[in-house]
Amino acid sequence: VHIQKNPAQNMAFSDADKKRERFLSANEASMLLDGLRLMYCDAYFFAKISLFTGMRLSEIAMLERNNIDLNSKIIYVEGKTGHRSVYLPDNLIQLFEILKKRNQSVYGNRCFNKDINTISRYFRIVINAIGLNDGVTDTRQKVVFHTLRHTFCSWLAMKGIPIYTIGELVGHKEVRMTQRYAKLSPDTKRDALSQISN
Repeated sequence: VHIQKNPAQNMAFSDADKKRERFLSANEASMLLDGLRLMYCDAYFFAKISLFTGMRLSEIAMLERNNIDLNSKIIYVEGKTGHRSVYLPDNLIQLFEILKKRNQSVYGNRCFNKDINTISRYFRIVINAIGLNDGVTDTRQKVVFHTLRHTFCSWLAMKGIPIYTIGELVGHKEVRMTQRYAKLSPDTKRDALSQISN
């Protein structure tokens, strides 16, 4: 039996190839959430949580009730980069109250009982229905579930939130992973200078 080697095994990919550039506008995000809410509730929950916390799809899928502290507005996550605290904005409190009350006989301690593939499938259906990827050939510009995490970071950067803080919120291990969002907040350096002059 002849085993073929992976033709891409020794190819080097630049960091730019891996970087997703596309993020959603507020209108696009609203259309996406509305579509998901109509199509499949759990996919809507997943998307809304990612969009407003920056959590990864896998982190949301593994959520358990005892990881959620609604009094402190914190979710304790064990994710790709280790243990971290995710802060809950006010617009997600009601959603997490629903998740904490879900029938334990069906879900056990888990908030969700669906696999990632099911969520991804419904996500793609809605993305295709509203046409967010129509005519897009560059993979960095395609809307995928991870685009929601990227949107969270991008929106924060556009609001002038420091890059270090964004990295902390989403659990980036290195500052260089968050550095790409710096271009979205070009006025922050000028604002800093105006503070000095005042």
